[in-house]
Amino acid sequence: MSDWKTLIEEAGFYITRDDTIVKLIDFETWASRHNQKTREALRTVLLEAPPEAADFLKPEEIDGCLVFYLTEGLILAQKAP
Repeated sequence: MSDWKTLIEEAGFYITRDDTIVKLIDFETWASRHNQKTREALRTVLLEAPPEAADFLKPEEIDGCLVFYLTEGLILAQKAP
């Protein structure tokens, strides 16, 4: 989030609040809008992700279900006076 905060501040805003939340995502629910071939490709990408992506998403199996963690951020800012 620091990159986003820097961009916001460089654009002339000041940050009034920032928060992050980590959400547990069930892969099958998340991927259910796609056809089977796409779901299989997404599963492979998630399970064979490069180390940086795997460290961020932390895919794992819980009770026989593939899950991953999604970190979301919220930044509130105001235009500097």
